[in-house]
Amino acid sequence: MLFSKSAKQNVPGWLTSQPVAHRGLHDGNATIAENSISSFSRAIDAKLPIEFDIHLSADYQPVVFHDANLERMTGDPRQLSDLDASELQTLKLAGGSDTIPLLSTALATVNGQVPLVIEIKASTVGRAQLIKHVWDVLKNYTGPYSIQSFDPLILSTVRRLAPHVIRGQLAMKSPPSHLAMHKRLMIRHMLLNRLSKPHYIGYDVADIARPSVKRAIKSGMALLAWTVDDKDSLKIARQHADNIIFEKLPLKLVRQSSLQKSE
Repeated sequence: MLFSKSAKQNVPGWLTSQPVAHRGLHDGNATIAENSISSFSRAIDAKLPIEFDIHLSADYQPVVFHDANLERMTGDPRQLSDLDASELQTLKLAGGSDTIPLLSTALATVNGQVPLVIEIKASTVGRAQLIKHVWDVLKNYTGPYSIQSFDPLILSTVRRLAPHVIRGQLAMKSPPSHLAMHKRLMIRHMLLNRLSKPHYIGYDVADIARPSVKRAIKSGMALLAWTVDDKDSLKIARQHADNIIFEKLPLKLVRQSSLQKSE
């Protein structure tokens, strides 16, 4: 194993044994776009788990994309949720010839070759409908995967619908300022873990040593550090985390030594 850590309760070995490629193995959108089929193919070739993001299109199809707005990655100023899936699939991603993939396309591409870490983004349709549409596509997938989210109520919905699915609670010290204060506190301190009952915590590497994080993982949850993208953040992750979600780092660097979590 490339990562050395203690066994975690109810966490599959793959989640902590290989570094996870953030939005696939892209190159910062220079020639290979994040969350693209090309970036996923590179991660498969490198035998790395893949993290990617899910939004719903206007016709409720799960698509692989990070931002709510399309402009950064496609040049289109519209919101992703305003376009049907067929329209989204015509938009070329920055850094190459790839277009926005459907979740179903991503699953067919990976086909169980490497594990998946699937982040579900919030939607205006409501959590129950959001999870229903995602689950309709995901339920027959037989490869290893987890579902993670910043929203603990999304995870609690997943827990009710598919309790066997591995769940990850994402959190950070400084959530976006446009969120209501109670939501920012909920994310920062993971106040609703009792509802989401996550198997692991994914915390911003810059603040991963916070006391609230240490308290959260005392119950045996694994701790993943995101997003590790330079030598300094990798050093922090080695001290505190069970695994990393990384980008923009040479594979040799992230694989050359085990993460040793501080006691």
